[in-house]
This record gives sequence, structure tokens and C-alpha cells, in this order.
Amino acid sequence: MDRFALVLPGEPDAVRLMNTLWSDRARVRDALGEPAHLQRWVAAVRPQVRVEATDLDAFRTLREALHVVARHHLGDHAAPSAVQDALAVVNAATASAQGWSEYVLTADGLACRPTGRGTPVGRLLADLASEALDLLLAGDLEKCRAHGCAHYYTLKPHRRWCSQRCGNRVRVARHYHRRRENT
Repeated sequence: MDRFALVLPGEPDAVRLMNTLWSDRARVRDALGEPAHLQRWVAAVRPQVRVEATDLDAFRTLREALHVVARHHLGDHAAPSAVQDALAVVNAATASAQGWSEYVLTADGLACRPTGRGTPVGRLLADLASEALDLLLAGDLEKCRAHGCAHYYTLKPHRRWCSQRCGNRVRVARHYHRRRENT
């Protein structure tokens, strides 16, 4: 699990959540395959939030909904009903954690803490949902162009793949193809 826990750690948390599910030649891989995996993943992205085994379905459901919305927005048009259902999941996540900031005086001085409805897990899910949709709407989220890769990444100049590994795979395949044509 640990090698899958932090898939593309330089990406925003929402993209990292989306990238916890992918497939390779052998099988579908899920970095949130069991509650302990979710606990490690959340500890890596939001250490102050504690998740329970019962939270696993909520993260997986949000992740799948974000995949449906992202694929649709990036041109792989799904059935409108599937996209509507996915958006309902995203909206439910964001609505369940409405809150506001409260400023308090602590022993260390002035501090800001989130308050309002929702649990810390609910606020994390809301943050992930909002962040992913904000990236999509801003045009800053892209799907890796490497054959067989299902990861997403945030756009940066001249970037076409989610990682160097995918870029190298594409270049090696291109080189192999050219050499094969020349012989």
C-alpha cells in the first residue's frame, strides 16, 4: 500500500484523491482498498483529520463522482444522467460541510478555526470536491496522455504526462515504433 498512498504527491489533494484508483496491465489498483489505506492517505494530506472505517465509502463515492465529472468535462461525454448523478454526489459533499471561520484567542495568540455544521471528515470531503471542480472549471486539470494511464494532473507549461515515468514510457514506445518501421 505505501507505494500507492501518495500517488503524484506534488498534486493538489483533490487530484491525489482521484489518482488513488488506476489500472495497469495486471489489474485495477486502489490505494483506498481498505480502511487502513484511507487512514494513511488522509494522514498524508490532512494529518489533523481522523477518519473511521465507515468513512471509506464516502471517499470512494466522491472519487468515482469526480472521475465521471472530469471525464465528461475533458471530452469523454458520458450519459447526462450519469453526470447529473455524479454532480449530485459532489454537491452533497460540499453542502454537508457548510461552515465558517471563527477567530479565537489561544495561548499562542490569535488563531482561526473552522466551525459550523459538519465533521472534520465532512469538511475534508467538501474541500476535495470543491478543489477538483474549481480545477476543472479553471481549465487546470488534465488527464495523462500516456496510453493506459488513468491519472490526472494539474497543467503546467509543456506538461503532457502525469509523471516522468509516463513520459518515458511514451518516448520509449515511440522510439521502438520508429526503429521497427525502419527495419
